[in-house]
Amino acid sequence: MSGPADFVGFGKASVAIEDALASPHVMTALKEKILSPQVFLPVTDVVTRISDDGQGIYREMTMQAPSSGSSNRIVENIYHNSADEVRFCVYGENTEIVNLIHRDASGRRHLQFFKRNTSTLEVVSWTVPMSMAIGAIQKVLERARALADGAPLS
Repeated sequence: MSGPADFVGFGKASVAIEDALASPHVMTALKEKILSPQVFLPVTDVVTRISDDGQGIYREMTMQAPSSGSSNRIVENIYHNSADEVRFCVYGENTEIVNLIHRDASGRRHLQFFKRNTSTLEVVSWTVPMSMAIGAIQKVLERARALADGAPLS
């Protein structure tokens, strides 16, 4: 049985980005994650199109819970309005999942995934397994490395 430490909770899933890996490659990989999430996450039945507001991507997908095997249909609008952040806004919630390239106090870059309140921008509890979040981050960074090495866009 999973305990609270097994989930992201009020924290942030974060992996350091190697210095040689340019941020644009990471953002390109994150954009691929928007349209092809099944490459990065345990999801099926993905549907994407331009969002109703014309400002982002509408996406539906079925996510498989790794421990229980149950599934959950996720409907969201996704926005990429800055050079270092992608926001996944789930329908019917006042929260968003954020994928962010962040520099720490020493200047080292990290790719972080976390959940925050859309009104206050405060980090809120996220009951997704830490291993799933870290695994998705690592897959994004692997894809970014491949792009940096000349792999074609998906």
